[in-house]
Amino acid sequence: MNKSILCLLLFSLLIAVKTQSAGYQFIGDLKNYTQQQNIMTFRCTNAQVQITILADDLFRIKMTNNKVFPEDYSYSVLPIKKSPLVALIIDQGDKIKISSAELILMVNKSPFRLAFYDSKGNLICKDHDAYGMGWNGTKVCCWKELHDEPFYGLGEKTRGLNKRGNVYTMWNSDIPGYTSVQDPLYQSHPFFLSLYQGRGFGIYFDNSYRSQFNLGAGTDQFFSFGADDGLMDYYFICGPSLKKVLERYGELVGVMPLPPKWSLGYQQCRWSYYPENEVMALANKFRDKEIPCDVIYLDIHYMDGYRVFTWHPERFPQPKKMLDELKNLGFKIAVIIDPGIKVDPNYWVYQEGIKGDYFCKYPDGSQYRGQVWPGWCYFPDFSKPGGRDWFGSLYKGIIDAGVQGFWNDMNEPATWGGTFPDIVQFDDEGRGADHLKMHNLYGFLMAKATYNGVKKLRSERPFVLTRAGFAGVQRYSAVWTGDNVASWEHLKLSVNMCLGLGMSGVAFCGMDVGGFMGAPTPDLYTRWIQLGSFTPLFRTHTCINTPDQEPWSFGDEHEAIN
Repeated sequence: MNKSILCLLLFSLLIAVKTQSAGYQFIGDLKNYTQQQNIMTFRCTNAQVQITILADDLFRIKMTNNKVFPEDYSYSVLPIKKSPLVALIIDQGDKIKISSAELILMVNKSPFRLAFYDSKGNLICKDHDAYGMGWNGTKVCCWKELHDEPFYGLGEKTRGLNKRGNVYTMWNSDIPGYTSVQDPLYQSHPFFLSLYQGRGFGIYFDNSYRSQFNLGAGTDQFFSFGADDGLMDYYFICGPSLKKVLERYGELVGVMPLPPKWSLGYQQCRWSYYPENEVMALANKFRDKEIPCDVIYLDIHYMDGYRVFTWHPERFPQPKKMLDELKNLGFKIAVIIDPGIKVDPNYWVYQEGIKGDYFCKYPDGSQYRGQVWPGWCYFPDFSKPGGRDWFGSLYKGIIDAGVQGFWNDMNEPATWGGTFPDIVQFDDEGRGADHLKMHNLYGFLMAKATYNGVKKLRSERPFVLTRAGFAGVQRYSAVWTGDNVASWEHLKLSVNMCLGLGMSGVAFCGMDVGGFMGAPTPDLYTRWIQLGSFTPLFRTHTCINTPDQEPWSFGDEHEAIN
């Protein structure tokens, strides 16, 4: 065969392979299936699907186009005791019927599609007939038939309480002064609830890569959810009430622990209260005016050159003495802790991190450096168990000084210019992963390291507040809705955002009362105080170089109301 013919054949083969792999591919038809107790594995033309019956109202669906499923591990989902009971399975020829006491799953064989019904045979949710589940390269997606369902949840999201008609992205992002339609923001909660003809259901998509949820945006055919990489792995929860769905979801990813009682009181914060005499003057003014306040925050200016776990030697020369005085006045002090560790050979935290090999790295083994408040920084790898334990132990010094609240910020992770490069490497519990997988988990794992470390160092219930998080972050931390704006629009928006968090399992949440960016009018601030008194986390916070935002800052009339 001459070279020109051989080249032509090879070129044609490459074109054929490219054409075959381009665009979305779908599962195809069912070829055969096996059952092992409560787990059924379906082998189809182009993929495998595994269905696990975890409880009468909880089914897990996994799909892969590989020969085997990857190792089963989740940062969010708690260990589930699999039911020893086997669901009733009936092969009906063109369909397979899988029944529990509360849920019926009909498996269509050709093409492979899933449809969920309640125990009486009423449809709850079904795959779109034409698509079902599929993939495009590393991307995975699931398409469900769209009816007239409303959609709720998805955590910290803007727009209305009902998410229908919009597309939402899960990719933790530092967006100061975000708009009322901005997306994504600081947290990722790939869980939503819905109602079809009065029957509630929930879907949790357990995938930490950048993901998208199209809840009827630009289409009247389907709603869908998918991710840029990773496994199509979702949990289907049957109601029929949304309350029952949310309770089961809480059992799946965890619920908040009982917080310290003082953390439910009024909390005063700004960027920043310093030096020491300003903090003491603030505390004394609250007490002199007999205005209730339980917590005062110290923002980044309490640190020595923004080095976390340090005190500025001039602004706070005697931190323990100050904290003792504040304790006698009935105040708890919370301090900000960012993940960036200043690259400084004379800095004890940097030294320990290098010695213990606790920082994120590039593929060549060198430490990743990014710029934040201290300048160039290294960043702890919170996916490494030893790194989490080490970071938790760092709180000992500030705890011994008398600090009782711990505020994790800049943990999307955020750096000047955005976030980490995609190629930054993480331990991922010994498995190894890049930033694309671990990005949305970074704040969640920092909160876990903080909560567990503080719990080990103190006999009291920890109070942790985090800006970034992922599904299940409520096990470790309260959250707030980030750097909002002093506007009536954001006052209204904060209601929907907190309700959305609550309907995603995050009960202990709030917003920056008064607005972080800009300055509120007296009426706006007072209304926000009134709203804040009904949110679980009740904290005033404002940006640097803005007017004061204390309850007395807007005149006698507003002070009396506040």
